[in-house]
Amino acid sequence: MNWSRIRSIAAHDLHSALTSKAVLIPMIFTGIMSLVIMPVGVAFAARSLAGQDAAQIQPLLDRFPAPLLNVLPDIAPQGKVMYLLLVQLMAPLFLMQPVMLTSALAADSFAGERERKTLDYLLSTPVTTIELMAGKVLAAWIPAVIVAAVGSMPYIIAVDVTLHPYMGIALPNPSWILLLFWVAPGAAALALGLSVVISAKVESFQAAYQAGPMILLPFIGLMMGQFTGGVFIGVTTLASIGLGLWCAAGVVAWIAVSIFGRTQLSLAR
Repeated sequence: MNWSRIRSIAAHDLHSALTSKAVLIPMIFTGIMSLVIMPVGVAFAARSLAGQDAAQIQPLLDRFPAPLLNVLPDIAPQGKVMYLLLVQLMAPLFLMQPVMLTSALAADSFAGERERKTLDYLLSTPVTTIELMAGKVLAAWIPAVIVAAVGSMPYIIAVDVTLHPYMGIALPNPSWILLLFWVAPGAAALALGLSVVISAKVESFQAAYQAGPMILLPFIGLMMGQFTGGVFIGVTTLASIGLGLWCAAGVVAWIAVSIFGRTQLSLAR
């Protein structure tokens, strides 16, 4: 592979995405969620729970499944509820952020090129199919992973400040380290592969992007499973989920390269 060509394709895609309102809107929404809404929500949750009497908090704790309660630190009931909500139950939400951003960037990869009438020019160059895919994958995957990692910092700081009266540093713990640097990149890679395949088959950015939210359904189910007690997201579970995501992403990438030659990409309009 020619890495100079790959970097050129990735730089071209990033420039095109950053000048597109259709791509910028999901990116801005993701940033607002990470940098503003979630930290502010933490502050309000802390204010409402800190003033509650311990006798009133304990019945609420008793409603949660035993696997969740067993991992809570030995602190005051108010701190346990906040730890449960802010550390355990919010974790799957951070999987959705890189998926949303990756879907928007990947939807612009081929479908956006068609709308701008630049795909035929790109396919007429000496770039190979693997180089073309690699450049477009990197252009969407790297920003999504960076935004997920950097965007989580305000939330982590807000959680640590909130829980400081009850315990030491709550985040990042081993589960969140795995989440941010193993599971989230794997989720972004899988979403990216699926979105690139969809983008290569449809004619417009909107059609490609509308299929993106379907990728979020498993993560929404994971979050609901946490709330109902059907799923406990610990270190072992996160490691297994991450491995599964990376394996699935590899399979999707292999399929994408094998079924999309230059002729197919040019005719898929």
